[in-house]
Amino acid sequence: MAKKEATDKHQILLKGGEYEEVRDTLEEWLNFLTNLDNLQPGLPELTVYYGAYRENFINVTYHSTRASLHSLKLELETIDDSLTLFLEPNPEVRAEMLATESGIINPDCLKAWIFNLFDHSELEELSVPFKNQFLPDRFDKIPKLKIADFNGSTLKELPPSFYQLPALQYLGGIDKLSPAVANLPLRSLFCTPTPQQFSSLTGLIELRCHENDYAVPDEIEQLIHLKSLYLSCVSYSSNKLLNLDALEKLTFISSGALFKFGNTAGKLPHLKELHINWVEPFVDILGHFKNLEKLTISQPPSKATIQKLEEVLKQFYSLKYLSLERLGFTNLEWCSSLINLEYLNMGENKIESIPLCLGNLQKLERIILNNNPIGTIPELPIMPSVTWIDLQDTKIPDDENAPAIGVPIPEERKKLKQIFPNVELFQMMEDSYE
Repeated sequence: MAKKEATDKHQILLKGGEYEEVRDTLEEWLNFLTNLDNLQPGLPELTVYYGAYRENFINVTYHSTRASLHSLKLELETIDDSLTLFLEPNPEVRAEMLATESGIINPDCLKAWIFNLFDHSELEELSVPFKNQFLPDRFDKIPKLKIADFNGSTLKELPPSFYQLPALQYLGGIDKLSPAVANLPLRSLFCTPTPQQFSSLTGLIELRCHENDYAVPDEIEQLIHLKSLYLSCVSYSSNKLLNLDALEKLTFISSGALFKFGNTAGKLPHLKELHINWVEPFVDILGHFKNLEKLTISQPPSKATIQKLEEVLKQFYSLKYLSLERLGFTNLEWCSSLINLEYLNMGENKIESIPLCLGNLQKLERIILNNNPIGTIPELPIMPSVTWIDLQDTKIPDDENAPAIGVPIPEERKKLKQIFPNVELFQMMEDSYE
């Protein structure tokens, strides 16, 4: 029986592609796919799925000229006993997982496939939510590792050899960084450095910080090459954030604390994407971001702030993507100058009418106006670029004789088809019609 299982796995390995598993366990597959004895150069990419919705999977790619893993990704969404996938299930044996005198973690406690990983000299990407607290100090055996994504892990710390990896560019999923992070040539970091560590990370081009009540320190200005910054749950930010002249994308999620950036012109001159919840911290400087192509605001501001926003938005001639859902806007007159706009989401506002000036936006492809008290469609010019429009839960009158709920009366239906000839489906309420 064991021989047949191995043969079946070999056939699947040689074929590659996608495979839905119904018999063998995740651990059996991980042991098989990481065992060098089962491999050969140039094997095709393989994904092994588990679960009714394929929510758990192993994805592997192999080196083209050597019998070695090139990447391993493990996704665990609904595995309740995932701890046993990484550790010996016997709690008495698990208690022995402290390092031995030789400095290597007791192999009786970690599963074999974890140790197998360090036999793959060509491994460049490792994306695994480790549920153990430590890893073997053998990262010197995989010197080509470029991506280490430990999101969802319970690792307490990484071994010394990890911080000597000469090619590592991406690190994520670690709560606290060792000071030895200064040794890594990182380009992307998905964890929060201490203020003292910013001086060691000046090569970063991408940073994502996930920390509650985060106070952005002055030291962030040392990341002079940073192009993408994601900040979660910010309680306060230093104005030095505005000194990141290379920054192109900023996601700034404020915890609701009352603070504002100073009104200083010429800051963040290359910013193209801005995604924020509260607009108040940026209200005095938003108008300076003349090169914005994408803007998202997700929390309702005051009426006075909305008025300021309308005046500022008129100046964003480069804007291609705009999402102002559920903010309390009452009109769309201000959007007439946004001639490069391709995506407009004004859903769940208080807009009663669509202005004729919307016809100026001849590059629009998607329009979302659901849950607004819009009563009719005006005589807009033909907008052939629009391929999708959402008018669910508006006040456009329904056709009582239509076979589906939410189909507008014939006059409005004909008008929609004339204005938007390339829209295949109109979202009108709960149902759609062609």
